[in-house]
Amino acid sequence: MKRLKLLGRVFKRTRADRILYGYVAALFLAAVFIMNVEPGIDNYGDSLWYCYTMGVTIGFGDIVATTLLGRIISVILSLYSLLLVGLIPGIVVNYYMAYIRVKEEEAMDNFLDKLEDLENLSHEELARISAGVRALEKRKN
Repeated sequence: MKRLKLLGRVFKRTRADRILYGYVAALFLAAVFIMNVEPGIDNYGDSLWYCYTMGVTIGFGDIVATTLLGRIISVILSLYSLLLVGLIPGIVVNYYMAYIRVKEEEAMDNFLDKLEDLENLSHEELARISAGVRALEKRKN
């Protein structure tokens, strides 16, 4: 649950949530247009199913677009989906990498602050710093 909250905050901070909401709205709107222009699609459920399969680029073939306008809408929806599939993971990974970089810089600043006051540290604090340095060396190797 904590990770989902973090993901939600990342989406809001990077405004990727707006892109995602826009995609869902475009999916439902495309279903309305497809239902009205395609003679083989009689109801909204079938139209939504068609748009979903086009959006995830599966395209089962159980429902197909036969009109020019229906095909154009299908291509636009597919391109929007491909953009979304590439964009959302990129935003999340970029944000996560920046988050890790900030945490590492904070840890390094904290470590350097402790080194400046080396003569004032207790034996336990010195042992903790020594263990931290050994752990860093192991990670490098």
